[in-house]
Amino acid sequence: MYTYHVYFTPKETITDLEVFEIIKRFGDHEVRENLMMDYALTKFEDKASFPELSDFYFIANYRCKVDQDKAMGSMKNEYGKEPHLSLMKMVKEFRVAFSLSLIHISEPTR
Repeated sequence: MYTYHVYFTPKETITDLEVFEIIKRFGDHEVRENLMMDYALTKFEDKASFPELSDFYFIANYRCKVDQDKAMGSMKNEYGKEPHLSLMKMVKEFRVAFSLSLIHISEPTR
């Protein structure tokens, strides 16, 4: 599985509920229309020894590198359209990274 990681801090005028709603609209769209398998959103409440860390972390998973590359290409063409536009407008700063999962456990093992 390949993962797209987005670390971001919203603008001061954006509430946590708005972040949730915008990310949900974007993630649901990408799952339906653009090869995303699933996604998650977390908010850092205690940055411990990493105060420079962004406030939120969005994770998007793709089945394979080919799907991720296609999805990223499609997203680049959609920056100026909804639901991606609201996402881009709400952030003050963001950073991205890509990874390959070496171990992925979707169900707890007993």
